[in-house]
Amino acid sequence: MKLYGKGIMKLSQSISHTPHARPLRLLYNWVLIGLGVLLAQWMLPGISYQGAGYLGENGWGTLVLVVVTISLLNLLLRPLLIFFTLPFVIVTFGLGVWIINATLLYLAARIVPGFEIDGFASALWGSLIISFVSLLVNWLLRPSRRGQKAVVMLGLHKNTLLDRRKDDETIDP
Repeated sequence: MKLYGKGIMKLSQSISHTPHARPLRLLYNWVLIGLGVLLAQWMLPGISYQGAGYLGENGWGTLVLVVVTISLLNLLLRPLLIFFTLPFVIVTFGLGVWIINATLLYLAARIVPGFEIDGFASALWGSLIISFVSLLVNWLLRPSRRGQKAVVMLGLHKNTLLDRRKDDETIDP
């Protein structure tokens, strides 16, 4: 019995290594941002979104707008902000990027109606949660060192969360 499927490996490989998979990579990033915003909204009382009439009253349309807005801000403004604050980013050993991410999240809250962040402290914690979700999912679905497969297997050994095995190896229950 195999505990992982070839679908996960092929998806991760196509997202990571093929140039024609850019739309798939974009969708993957949007899902990560959306999961991060959902978790931040659930964990922090200072971040909320509600339906503003976009795709229904349950707030999903607002969430989609937040994700697209954050993606566009990351595409257009983030490189410029990092460039102009590069000495600060270097002196703070990269923590300046966290402040830039929080600034972009706060700006997204100002742009998208129905998405609210109470203060910059909530934006700091929210950007940390979004970054953590992205880091965790990317770590779980990362390609192997040979760049061929991504294998997610949880709880196989007492001390590790991730175990990599070859295609022909199986684990019996």
